[in-house]
Amino acid sequence: MNGYVMETRQVTKTYGSFLALDHVNIHVRKGCIYGLVGDNGAGKSTLLKLLAGQSFPTKGEIEILGKHGQKDLENVRKQMGCMIEQPGFFPNMTVEQTLRYYCIQKGIPDKGRILEMMKMTGIYEKRKSKCGTLSLGQKQRLGLGIAMLGEPKILLLDEPINGLDPSGIIEFRNLLRRLNEEKR
Repeated sequence: MNGYVMETRQVTKTYGSFLALDHVNIHVRKGCIYGLVGDNGAGKSTLLKLLAGQSFPTKGEIEILGKHGQKDLENVRKQMGCMIEQPGFFPNMTVEQTLRYYCIQKGIPDKGRILEMMKMTGIYEKRKSKCGTLSLGQKQRLGLGIAMLGEPKILLLDEPINGLDPSGIIEFRNLLRRLNEEKR
């Protein structure tokens, strides 16, 4: 795979007669942070959903951590953390309960991981707050915490800085850089 942790070859996605992606090739190297930039409707979220296994390409091939084919990709995607579009929360559950719920759902033993994620993402002070009361920026931080629960080898984030103020954007970017340095 030439040192790539993720690669697409000629990936095309159609919805009926609508062409969402047309022969897309990407190559993602280990230890690098990439950003997809494009207009609304350009297919950025569609591509991330394909990489995350939430949808399937009409044509082309996806390779992740050296694996391809639906069965192999299904197994390797367990090593990925994803926050695609708006993270799903139960408005009456607290931040801490939400992280515990996702630990159980993903089969991840807590062993201090919930506390670590709350502190790492800066939402520890909101741990007893109901998700329905969180600001958009706080929800983004919680979404990152959920994505990071299983200590993923690959992290896919769709519009992760939406709703963050300028200082929050800087903090979030610094957090991603620090996490990347720690995982290299």
